[in-house]
Amino acid sequence: MKKTIFWAFLEQTGPQVVGFVTSIILARILLPNDFGLIAMLAVFMAIGQLFADSGMSQALIQRKHNSVDDTTSVFYLNLAIGFLMTVLLYVSAPLISDFYDQPMLVKLIHWQSLGFFISAFGIVQHSLLSRDLMLKQTTIASFSSTVVGGGASIYMALNDYGVWSLVAGYLIGTVTRVISLWIVSSWRPTGKLSRESIKSVWSYSINILSANIFTTIVSNLSSVLIGKKYSASDLGLYNRAFNLYYLPISLLTGVINRIAFPVFSKNQDNLIAMKAQLRKSVNFSVFLAGFVCFLIAILADPLIPWMLGDNWTGSIIYLQVLSLGGVFFPVNVLLITAIKSTGRSDLYLKVELIKKSIIMIVLFITVNYSILYMAWGLLFTGFLAYLFNAKFTMKKINYSWSEQCHDFLPVLLLLGVASITSVLLKYILKIDFQFFEMLVIGIVYLIVCFGLVFLFKKTIFKDIYDQILNFLTPITSKINF
Repeated sequence: MKKTIFWAFLEQTGPQVVGFVTSIILARILLPNDFGLIAMLAVFMAIGQLFADSGMSQALIQRKHNSVDDTTSVFYLNLAIGFLMTVLLYVSAPLISDFYDQPMLVKLIHWQSLGFFISAFGIVQHSLLSRDLMLKQTTIASFSSTVVGGGASIYMALNDYGVWSLVAGYLIGTVTRVISLWIVSSWRPTGKLSRESIKSVWSYSINILSANIFTTIVSNLSSVLIGKKYSASDLGLYNRAFNLYYLPISLLTGVINRIAFPVFSKNQDNLIAMKAQLRKSVNFSVFLAGFVCFLIAILADPLIPWMLGDNWTGSIIYLQVLSLGGVFFPVNVLLITAIKSTGRSDLYLKVELIKKSIIMIVLFITVNYSILYMAWGLLFTGFLAYLFNAKFTMKKINYSWSEQCHDFLPVLLLLGVASITSVLLKYILKIDFQFFEMLVIGIVYLIVCFGLVFLFKKTIFKDIYDQILNFLTPITSKINF
């Protein structure tokens, strides 16, 4: 399991770190307007990719047994839907362009849409590798695509290709990922195309697909509304803040979900064991997410100009607000994963419909005031999402409110003490040099956090202390790769 955690961590951090560095370099070369144009397409690309997958990748992971005909049938269905999504987005390009009043989007969409069909060739391989926790192989594929695609984007940006450098990097990275998956996976579509196989997989995946589509629309709704009501540059600033906030959160939730879903699924008939695993995961994820999110909020004002340049200072306040709402994001992912792992995709759909409906209402109201109001609205709805997830999880696996509060309230208190200490020191010292300010405040924050964990390692923070050691051991010790 320690090696599994290590490879899950590396699969998420490797590509994400490379992508993060790439985005910093590109942000210093390109303009907020370039990133804003691509952000306008995010919701359409995300929905198309969901249809290309159709929730079947998670169905293959969740099922206890997959026949050769099952996997082969899913493979060919993914290809068919991926091709259909490419065609649909291609012909819809003029409508999307008119909606945003951005004529350039037509050609961008025509090229971006090719990614649906290309990526469909690797969905089954990735699902089967993930199901068997063969994360070393998926890490190789993810890392290769990010390095190659990112390198292509930087090269084209340096040669004045502007927004097209982002499109080319995406397509080249997608091709690289598919090729890598075919190399590292021994699976091939050797079975038969079976209607029965598709029906058996579809009965689970349809609810997952429906919930994911609704979730994706709502998750990207802020970008759609900002792109429609405000300028592409405004959207670029907001999108950059969101990406900086979402990077560490996605790393953490990616690692958690990559391991939790297969592990929870194997214990779907033993809810007591699943609950024990869930409680430990919630406790540790709140600590990690809160540690990173509060630190980002504290250091946002020196971080943005130092890292991205003065063109991006307008994104500082968005980053601070969004980061505060990221604490419960991994918890929400864990609670939803527990529900899905029991095979209750219908319950998952119900929970998502309720939560996302509330988020949509909040966004449609706040967009009429300002982008900052939208960010505060997302923070508020993130907490509401936790309340709904917790309620339904409590019913399914008897994870009570008192147990949940016991698992994360002491952690929030710890992080609050560290944050207040760091903010007070920040305003007392008033360091002018941005990098030195981040270094000093970051070290103080780290010392207070981990000092309190160590101080109470035998009582309230025993589980966190033990999991930190377990988390670091595979990375720091010698491993036979």
